[in-house]
Amino acid sequence: MKLNKIIVAATVLLTISIGAFYGCKKTTKAEKQFDEVAAKAAIKAKIQAERSEQILIVDQKADFFTYTNKAGIEKKVYDNTSNLNTNCAGGVNCANYDPGNNEIEVPSVPYIKYISRLNNCASGSNTGKSDVTVIWEMSVPYDLVLQNPNNANQKSKGTIRFKNYNNGTIVSTFSNLIPTLTNLGVDPDCAVSVIYQFKIKVLNVDNANFNQGIQIQSSFISYTNCSEFINITAPFTSSIWNFDGSTATQPCLRTDKVYMNPNTGPNNCMSAAGVGNNYNCSFPYGYVYPNFHVLEYKLNSSTTWNTLSPFGPYDIVFINAMIPGTGLWNVRYKNRVTSPSCDGNWVTENWNL
Repeated sequence: MKLNKIIVAATVLLTISIGAFYGCKKTTKAEKQFDEVAAKAAIKAKIQAERSEQILIVDQKADFFTYTNKAGIEKKVYDNTSNLNTNCAGGVNCANYDPGNNEIEVPSVPYIKYISRLNNCASGSNTGKSDVTVIWEMSVPYDLVLQNPNNANQKSKGTIRFKNYNNGTIVSTFSNLIPTLTNLGVDPDCAVSVIYQFKIKVLNVDNANFNQGIQIQSSFISYTNCSEFINITAPFTSSIWNFDGSTATQPCLRTDKVYMNPNTGPNNCMSAAGVGNNYNCSFPYGYVYPNFHVLEYKLNSSTTWNTLSPFGPYDIVFINAMIPGTGLWNVRYKNRVTSPSCDGNWVTENWNL
């Protein structure tokens, strides 16, 4: 009789354990479903707040740049000349500056990486206007800084202007734009140098500036923490770019921003949303969606890209590997059209998780 009681008790305990196990399994699945619903709601809210961007890949080097040395003498440097120290085995650094040969310690000239246009909603006081962002990048073996370390009144700044390509008339100029400076990490082509991003933005530009034949130019001045060089200045680029009707109707001529939202997906992973999730009337006249976004990601320390399955403009996807505490990630994305088949250009972002 005592043995039977023990068996019955063990059976009851086992039954409770099994029920508890499956109960937890159901709860975990429900929690995961809730995470996905919450994540999708969160990233849609983020897109509505930030609106949607069209991005042009420029990769246009400045024809030359100037720098001012500590003696206050300004020097002009052209790409691929003897004035550039391209010794990436260790020779490029602030301390190696030789004023006798006027060689500046940078491996390359600055270049415009991206230009983006954020079309405002077709209502309210900003109707018919857009925000424009220009992103410069430059490889340097020291730091670019927001002001002269020796004179707080001398600030880094940028300019964006619109020029009539046909007659050379300057249509609009926006000067003294305060930049955002970002260290993007080690230059993959020069291990002793880092890539700095110099980002400038102007708000509420009249959309007449985007008419056919009117294009964009940009310039900047940035101070450094190298005692040998006070500043570096990039002039207005000679090759000029803009958005017109063709970039709206042909998705492969542009890259639509894929919006990322960290720590919001299942297990706190990264969420990513296609451009069609923007319902805030942010698209220019004649805009055509891409058929798909193509997205790849990798840890900054890796050389191998991981590829998500292409997803549509209305889709929201999750990047399970991108969770908190995993480090610096590189994410790149582009537009894809199926007929006629074409891909746009990659845009790369960096996320430190």
